[in-house]
Amino acid sequence: MKAESLQKPVANYEITFIDKDYVEVEFFSNIQEKKIKENNSENMIVSYVYDYHRIKIRNRSNLIDQLNKNYDQWLKFAEEKERMSTIQETTTEERIKILEDTVDTLILSQFGGFDL
Repeated sequence: MKAESLQKPVANYEITFIDKDYVEVEFFSNIQEKKIKENNSENMIVSYVYDYHRIKIRNRSNLIDQLNKNYDQWLKFAEEKERMSTIQETTTEERIKILEDTVDTLILSQFGGFDL
């Protein structure tokens, strides 16, 4: 997903400890500087736009080494997990819409609105 911040990420990833077994890894990529003109002023504000992905994984003693040595693979993994969750959400919404339309059709046909 795209993110924007007034602070530039200081690294390609950040690790947050959730509990003794799990961590959350946030990935930052394609960081671009963007200058925005302040309202009612000639001053420019610098912000940063970047791709942002987050995954929850099991903590391990060599996690930082793994992330540093295989950053591209970890980033692709996080992107794929995000893409899959987006597909599942969309599929659920589409299923709900189909069910709603089906119920409407059945109700109309029962009350003589039209023949199936």
